[in-house]
Amino acid sequence: MVAKLAHANPMTVLRTIVQQVEAYRDMINPVVDAFKYLTQLEYDILQYIVIERLAQGGREKVKDDGLNLSDWLQCLASFWGHLCKKHLSMELKCLFQYIVNQLKKGLGTELVVLEELIQQMANVQYTENMTDEQVDAMAGSETLRLQSSLFGSTRNYKVLNKSTNKLRDSLLPKDEPKLAIPLLLLIAQHRSKIIINADATYIKMVSEQFDRCHGILLQYAEFLSSAVAPSTYVQLIPPLEDLVYKYHIEPDVAFLIYRPVMRLFKSANGGEACWPLDDNEEGESVSYDEMILHGDSSQKSIMWSDLLNTIRTILPAKAWNGLSPELYATFWGLTLYDLNFPKDRYDAEIKKLHENLKQLEDNSDNSSIAISRRKKDKERIQDLLDKLNNESDKHQQHVISVLQRLTREKDKWLSSSPDALKINMEFLQRCIYPRCVLSMQDAVYCATFVQMMHSLGTPFFNTVNHIDVFICKTLQPMICCCTEYEAGRLGRFLHETLKMAYHWKVHWKWSGRITKVLNQCMESKEYMEIRNALIVLTKITSIFPVMRKSGINIEKRVAKLKGDEREDLKVLATGVAAALAARKSSWVSEEEFGMGHLDLKPVPAKPIAGNQYADPSTAKDHSVRAKSVEGRHERSENAMKPDAHKKNASTTNGSDIQMPSSSAQGKGSGLVRGVDEPPKLLSDDGVKVLKPTAEPE
Repeated sequence: MVAKLAHANPMTVLRTIVQQVEAYRDMINPVVDAFKYLTQLEYDILQYIVIERLAQGGREKVKDDGLNLSDWLQCLASFWGHLCKKHLSMELKCLFQYIVNQLKKGLGTELVVLEELIQQMANVQYTENMTDEQVDAMAGSETLRLQSSLFGSTRNYKVLNKSTNKLRDSLLPKDEPKLAIPLLLLIAQHRSKIIINADATYIKMVSEQFDRCHGILLQYAEFLSSAVAPSTYVQLIPPLEDLVYKYHIEPDVAFLIYRPVMRLFKSANGGEACWPLDDNEEGESVSYDEMILHGDSSQKSIMWSDLLNTIRTILPAKAWNGLSPELYATFWGLTLYDLNFPKDRYDAEIKKLHENLKQLEDNSDNSSIAISRRKKDKERIQDLLDKLNNESDKHQQHVISVLQRLTREKDKWLSSSPDALKINMEFLQRCIYPRCVLSMQDAVYCATFVQMMHSLGTPFFNTVNHIDVFICKTLQPMICCCTEYEAGRLGRFLHETLKMAYHWKVHWKWSGRITKVLNQCMESKEYMEIRNALIVLTKITSIFPVMRKSGINIEKRVAKLKGDEREDLKVLATGVAAALAARKSSWVSEEEFGMGHLDLKPVPAKPIAGNQYADPSTAKDHSVRAKSVEGRHERSENAMKPDAHKKNASTTNGSDIQMPSSSAQGKGSGLVRGVDEPPKLLSDDGVKVLKPTAEPE
């Protein structure tokens, strides 16, 4: 009936139906089902009507609160996403052109339509609310990431592949203007313009707009890199120099776009391994000049040295006094997949699939339909099992190969500097800060990269000083400058950093500093500062606070905010208070902390690669057997002398630190570290005590 009515009076009928869909979300599914009887003419008219409704004036696209999108716009976007997924004969080019035109005008509200299209047609969804297991799975292969997602195990692969290809082909048609890359660049530019051209009444409104645009940028970039073949992607993406200077895209976003291209550089000597894999079996040093990216007939080849020259122009000249273009390129080119092999997640998903197979075999329904369905399900599950097993082995070898390359290259990353603080500040400012707030995966990546530099014994990299500068000098301004989602990512980075240093004695100083910073933020009169501090707390409550005194101070501030008149702050504070109460029994006194009485359960060890662990509590026994004659340790008494710190800054990963009273720490105990291991504050038999491992000088 709908089809007959629409065929007779398409403009009137379809416009009325779309208006009803905007008002009533529950109508979306029945309307989408009914539209399967429409002809191509009605589909074309329907697309025109949707664009007409988007462009129609007189209606606000954002609610009065200035934060949330209007209900009619959200309903229309959801309807269009479901419709295009269900009926692949829908044309999308006109709508993409409309979005491009709006972005050129500086208007990005309609990007929600693109977000729904990618989510529905390609099953690519970006979310901040991920469990620890899902974050760990993000380091794995594509199959592991999909299986760990909320709806990955129930997806229809055949339908999804068709809709994904349809979306890709609409953005990259063979004979018409290709809008895929212009759309990507315009979204990246719009992300920056939101801050520059902000005219909102409150900072919170600007923060919300920025987070929404940034989320869509991450979603769209992931879709393009996964849906487009690497060889095609290379041909489409402009050179890094053009991204930064011609299109004025910020370096962190430029590398997000250019990263898949960097991973196609190969050895000019004929090796098949792509960067960052190690293609040198003899272990000899490989010159960066020997890597090349071969272009097609219309593109010239690019040498890795050319890329490094471009990178050198991106930052001010003073930045290269301590950093090197090699480290900068390595940091921005690698991903979490390169450094972390989440064996536990692979094993968990494989075990889950085996259980699903067993359930199918135990099914007693022997009807022909049930038997046929079971056969198909078994084939699907077995296919996933084979993929996960193969990808698990491949991933493990990949991480080992990458670390072999990094072990050879680490000596070139940092140069000698009279002040180790400058090296750490440049590294934090140019690398860690921009990337740790890009996404949850990038937050974990930044902490993992620091663990890797520490484990490899990178020359001139002072691990303790690095963390000290981050927590004691820059944590508070970072919290104040973050958007809501960025604060969550910063909290995740802090969580992973504290996990690495959980049993180091200098943790006492950092714990006190974090307590002071969070209390100051929660006492502020600025709404965003209070909210961001609470968000950071929600990410670190499983590992902070450790000491009872800090916990009580934090609890008092949070308790006051539970009575705040602002509802969102009240909800956040209530959640933080519940999390603190759940861990209250594990808090220790300062004396107990000084004696090493720490619970191991909240911080399980996390492997960097294979059987390598960055967590000091699970490091190999030889980490506590380093001998003083090797000259690679920092003694406890020497560690507290500034001149001693400067003397050893280039050869150790220690730092000048403040400690509890001598009665708490014990004579002769201190931060002791070999070149390739973090300090270990447990005895070999697991007793939680501090034992002096070196005689004081």
